[in-house]
Amino acid sequence: MDNSTAKDRARERLESYRHAVNDSKYCRSRIETLREQMTSYNHAIGATSAGWTGEYVTETVTGPKIEGQPKPTPSDVSIHVMHIPRTLHGTRDPKGGEKYLVSLINQVMEYEKRIERNDELCMTIEAEINTYCDPEQALTLKSRYIEGLTHAEAQRRFNYSESAWFRLFSSAMDVYSSKIGSVWE
Repeated sequence: MDNSTAKDRARERLESYRHAVNDSKYCRSRIETLREQMTSYNHAIGATSAGWTGEYVTETVTGPKIEGQPKPTPSDVSIHVMHIPRTLHGTRDPKGGEKYLVSLINQVMEYEKRIERNDELCMTIEAEINTYCDPEQALTLKSRYIEGLTHAEAQRRFNYSESAWFRLFSSAMDVYSSKIGSVWE
């Protein structure tokens, strides 16, 4: 792998940090929106939304005759059971609210997984920078790619001249790209 390709791959790797941070922000805002949708859902959640009307109906249970006892009569064995009405074609799904909430919860879980993957990527990139570069080089890469400063802002912040800044930044990119290139190969 030549030097420019290694630098491009290293630059892409470092820029993926900002992409991961932005994606995590998006996921957190989506989770907040989904949680708001869950709490503001306007149908009752519970037994009434799962198809049960709240009514009990008497149902007769018939069974085998037990030896030594008279044959059971319907009044002896009638029990109350929950009544779920029959639905006709085109009737609203009685479990629609429940299914909706389950889909919202599944979306929240997917966003939380993405946030977790993004956080792991960010920690890995920070650890790579700290491991592969000396402290001054690590500071230049972190200010540029993790904090998102422009070259001019970073020069002013650390009080470097333009030539000194780019010399330090270039050496940091060389070191990081050579280490990353050896890991990827």
